[in-house]
Order: sequence, then structure tokens, then C-alpha cells
Amino acid sequence: MHRQLPTERTRMEFCFHVTLVDDATATFSEVGMEAAGPNGPMYTHAILSTGSVIDLLAQAIVSV
Repeated sequence: MHRQLPTERTRMEFCFHVTLVDDATATFSEVGMEAAGPNGPMYTHAILSTGSVIDLLAQAIVSV
């Protein structure tokens, strides 16, 4: 059975690479949104915008 890892911080503690997409973040409250930004560097490896993620994915596409 697959075990769910509930938060980004937990995923990072289990050695997963965590990227926060700052303009595509959702929370249950405004307080959560305010906390997500400044606390992001404590539990993520990278903080990127949606445009940056799309650019990186486009560069990673390899023709076969």
C-alpha cells in the first residue's frame, strides 16, 4: 500500500525534491497564503513561477 506524504515539508524530510510554484499555490485561508511565501524556503528546494516551470519542461522535452 502506498503511504501518503501529507505536506511538502514531510516530503522534503523523506528526501523528495520539492518545488513551490509561487503563483499556483492554493491554501484553505488567506493566512495560509501569507505563510506559504515566507516559509517556502524552509521546506522547498526551489521556488519558481508557472512560466519558469513551463520553460524548464519545454527544455526537457527530447525528440525520439
